Amino acid sequence: MSKFSTVQKVLIYCCIFILVFVLITTLVLVFSGKFAPGKNFRKADITPAKLEKADPTGNTEVFTDLGTIRTGTRDEPSVPIVLKPYFSYPADDTEYYEELCRKTRKIQLLITQYFADFTKEQLIDNGEQKVKQDLLRLINDELVLGTIPAIYFEQYIFFD
Repeated sequence: MSKFSTVQKVLIYCCIFILVFVLITTLVLVFSGKFAPGKNFRKADITPAKLEKADPTGNTEVFTDLGTIRTGTRDEPSVPIVLKPYFSYPADDTEYYEELCRKTRKIQLLITQYFADFTKEQLIDNGEQKVKQDLLRLINDELVLGTIPAIYFEQYIFFD
């Protein structure tokens, strides 16, 4: 008498066939170069804590008061975007910090309007670096007492 029934044998063979098929397909895709795991993931920016520690003089603070910004694109229907921008500024410049605090709402509106002027496809085609350059220019044009050297995103997510 057999240890397995006919149905069990068929199921075992099916499982083995599926496993071998998945394994061979994965190997073919990996070695053919068509498989690029993680290609759609964005490279994470330096964290606010590491950005502060990156300055050996200790004269850098990170402005994170903009918080999480939820906005949308020009698409119809609009594609929601969530981003959490931050940037560094000189720690000993209290007047500049006060200007940043006063203009926080204006900076948030600049960012919201920027994303509302583009479709998701345009933003993706332009790339994250171009978006950051444009936002940096818009924000620095608004500031009087100083400029920010770079803008970073802790979050930068499109929801479909």
